[in-house]
Amino acid sequence: MNKTYSSLFLQPGDKVLLSHRRLYEDDKSRFFVGTVLAFSETNGLLKVEGFSISQPTAGTHFVKKSSANAKIVSLTSGTVIVYQLPEIVDVTKAILVFKNGQTLLEDGNGVSIDLTE
Repeated sequence: MNKTYSSLFLQPGDKVLLSHRRLYEDDKSRFFVGTVLAFSETNGLLKVEGFSISQPTAGTHFVKKSSANAKIVSLTSGTVIVYQLPEIVDVTKAILVFKNGQTLLEDGNGVSIDLTE
């Protein structure tokens, strides 16, 4: 990334993957992949536009919603993990897949990011 920031925080245009922290043993993974529209350093609010991705209750795969939407997320809540993605990620094509015991974010353009913890 050759972007110069005046801040260490997120900037409009940054690509992100939001991971909603599982609070209960039976919770399924929920994600949101998108582009930052705005970020407030003072109150930790992030406005992002993109796509929800979830894991069905009995599923071993992820389902991405076909239509984009905007979300405002509090980063101070402690329930969201934010991954800043490379600029080259195409969020409209990004999907999550399971491969060889790993959870990967792929966009069909050669980007493959291992999200396994």
